[in-house]
Amino acid sequence: MGGKTSCYSRRVTRILSEKWVICLAVFFVALAVRLGYVLSLRGTPVTDVLLIDSETYDRLARLILAGKFHGEEVYAMNPLYPYFLGGVYAVSGASRLAVFVVQAVLDAGSCAMIAWLGWTFFGRATGMLAGLGAVLYGPLVFYCGALLTPTLVLFLVVCALVLLARWRMLRASRLCFWAGVFLGLAALGRGSNALLVVLSLGFFRIETGGWRRGVKPWGLVLVGAVLVIGVMALRDRMVEGHLVPVSANVAAFYIGHNPEATGLYQMPSFTSGAAFTEEVWGTRDALARKLGHPLTLAQASSWLVHEGMSFALDHPLAEARLLALKFYYFWNRTEAATNLSYYFARDFSAWLRAMPLHFGLIAPLGLVGIVLQRRRWREHALLHMCWLAGLLTALVFFVSAEYRVPAIPALFVFAANVPVVLVGWMRVWLRRTDDETAGNALKGSIQRNVAVALVCLLVFGVFCNVRNERLRFQSLKRVDYLNFGVLYKDRGDLGRAETMLTRSLAIDPSYGPAYAALADLKHKQGKEVEAARYAREAFRYQPVQALSDSTAVNQAAIQTLIVRAGELYQGRQYAESLKLFDAVKAHADKSGDTDMARSALNNMGLCQLQLGKLDSAEVVFQTIMASDPTYVKAINNLAKVRLAEGRKEEARQLFRRVLEIDPQNRIAQTELKKLGG
Repeated sequence: MGGKTSCYSRRVTRILSEKWVICLAVFFVALAVRLGYVLSLRGTPVTDVLLIDSETYDRLARLILAGKFHGEEVYAMNPLYPYFLGGVYAVSGASRLAVFVVQAVLDAGSCAMIAWLGWTFFGRATGMLAGLGAVLYGPLVFYCGALLTPTLVLFLVVCALVLLARWRMLRASRLCFWAGVFLGLAALGRGSNALLVVLSLGFFRIETGGWRRGVKPWGLVLVGAVLVIGVMALRDRMVEGHLVPVSANVAAFYIGHNPEATGLYQMPSFTSGAAFTEEVWGTRDALARKLGHPLTLAQASSWLVHEGMSFALDHPLAEARLLALKFYYFWNRTEAATNLSYYFARDFSAWLRAMPLHFGLIAPLGLVGIVLQRRRWREHALLHMCWLAGLLTALVFFVSAEYRVPAIPALFVFAANVPVVLVGWMRVWLRRTDDETAGNALKGSIQRNVAVALVCLLVFGVFCNVRNERLRFQSLKRVDYLNFGVLYKDRGDLGRAETMLTRSLAIDPSYGPAYAALADLKHKQGKEVEAARYAREAFRYQPVQALSDSTAVNQAAIQTLIVRAGELYQGRQYAESLKLFDAVKAHADKSGDTDMARSALNNMGLCQLQLGKLDSAEVVFQTIMASDPTYVKAINNLAKVRLAEGRKEEARQLFRRVLEIDPQNRIAQTELKKLGG
């Protein structure tokens, strides 16, 4: 019986020693986890409504299928994903569920390859732990159920890493070429992945022992990448006449380097909204108006890059602070969103909430693993290239959860190696030795190494998990519920819209835009009293911002703003009142309400008069009189300007002019009596 048990044990050990068996097991477990998540999303807002980039990718894919695709639109986006989406749509009848299933398969493949990388660099135990960690890592599971690029990009990056790792063992030139092809495709999915092509030169230099010998394999990687990227660059050249390798995202670099930059995604003030047309075409048009001549997307992109570079060079201290913030944000556990929020999705999927691993665990362990293997860093140059590319992307642009996904494979491998190393040290510690002196020296060395590991884990654990106010804001979800509420409202589902918007206010009762959106929703329902109440709250917290949001444009909201501006004027808060009247005028100009625009402009002039800005006030009133010489309010107010300047005779003539138009005008009558007729 004991012999049979021993034979069975040896058979199990032999099976587990087969790398492909472990990778296959990781693949199927990962696939089951991801399919469970995808199925849990049915009927939820996460898949029911498409947000920002997801909506754009879906629309472009449908244009591709319909043969109505205009290249310039994808030219402003990363071009790979719409074609991937269009291919799945063509086979599945435009089924989103089919896309999510395909992405689940791709991500399961990424998990299996991460296990393979862990085994290849550090052995079986590390490979198994790395694969299992990837299986249970919440953010990777999340992206499988979103029409976004990270799942596809990660798969391509990991394929390239596996090919380069195979090249280390076999030195087969074809592997370098195909690695370049996969990196080129990854760059078409997100342009920053081209950094991996550049960094791979250092990897080859280390592996071959010299720059000259490293250039040849790197050249093959470059050829493979250029062939892929070159096709798109040629196409872009034909579309717009400018050489742009991947896409002309007009704001990405500028967002990370400008006076308003925070280190995270924050739209420039001149961008009118987060939708594709507003962010891309709207930004281009705003820049064209600013510069005084038409611009192509490539020209707008070049101008923004130049402005970003100028800011960095002209403000070195501010730039250094931004870089420090980006470094901190990159390693923080917070999943900073630019599109769909990981935290929002967790509210609608118990399956996703059950995933035990997050970046706050993986990042500290990965950094400890890097420290523990610091003396063998040359052997792990490929892994270092991987996480370094993600970090550089964040520093060059801004920090986004999507940007750091390609760094995940290396961090998982290093993180999985930490417990393996610690267990190995423990075994050595417990092992007896005949040489007591040597044994004590060895144990002393192990103690020091364990102490270093624990101190690093504590320091990195705190560094990666302590959040400042800006990072805490990223996980509040108030913006996500607002966005989905507005999307539901725009498509006529007012019930679900109200649920989303109410939830946004439950998270933050002082969130002005959510009140504004509810005001518009109640206006659509014909509930004007409730609309006015919500509008009043919107302008209480964010008056100007709420008005500029299309969700707040209704009559009740405008009247509430006018009343609030008048209250501020009566309270002698003239500067604040001026801002609100300026917002009223902007809305009136946009809606074509000339009477409201004229009245608001007149009130702006009064505010400037009270602030002592007599020249500005004079210009305002003369502008009004030029368009309507009978508008007595402007004439009276210009007369008051003349009185403030000490020009009494001119003021008297203006008041008389008012009485010629309106003989019963009390203001003119009173002022003339004061002036002695």
